Amino acid sequence: MEARRKKALRQFAHREIILISVIVPIFIFAGLVRTCVIQAFSVPTPSMMPTLEPADRILATKLPYCLGGKSHRGDVIVFKAPDDADALYTKRVIAEEKEEIKIRGGTVYVNGKSLREPYARGIAEDYGPLRVPEGTLFVMGDRRDNSEDSRVWGPIPEEYTIGKIFFVYHPLGRMGIVR
Repeated sequence: MEARRKKALRQFAHREIILISVIVPIFIFAGLVRTCVIQAFSVPTPSMMPTLEPADRILATKLPYCLGGKSHRGDVIVFKAPDDADALYTKRVIAEEKEEIKIRGGTVYVNGKSLREPYARGIAEDYGPLRVPEGTLFVMGDRRDNSEDSRVWGPIPEEYTIGKIFFVYHPLGRMGIVR
C-alpha cells in the first residue's frame, strides 16, 4: 500500500513538473510578445476617422521601438497621452524632429512643402510655423476639425510612442491594413 502511494505521488509530481515546464515558458513568451512585438488596442475617439473609427480593434507593432527605432511621417501610432498618464491616443505622425510645420488655409506644410494627405478630413486652422524639437514628434488626427493633438499640447516626446498601428482586426467589415 505504501509503495503504491509513493508511486502515485511520484507520478503526480512528474506530471506537475512537466505541466509547469510547458506552461511557464508559454507565459514568458506571451509576455515578451506583448512587451516587445505586438499588442492589441481599441480606438477611443473619432479623431482618426475615416482611417480608424471609435471602438475599432487594432494591432500595433512594438518591435521597432524595442530595438531603438523611430516613428516616421505618415505612421499611425499609439502613444501615451501627454495630458493624462493613464490614457492612450492614436494619431498620425505629421512631422519628425527638427522639421518645420505650419498650416495655412487648411494645407499642412512640412519644411515648406505641402503634404499630400488623402486620409485627412475637415479643415485645420492656421498654425505655426513651429520647428519640432529634437526627440519629439508632431502628431495630428486625420479628422482635422475634431482632434486634440500636437496643435493643442505641442509635439510629443518620441519615448511616449508605444507602437505603430498596422492592422484593424475588428469589426470584420473594416478588417485590413492601416495606411
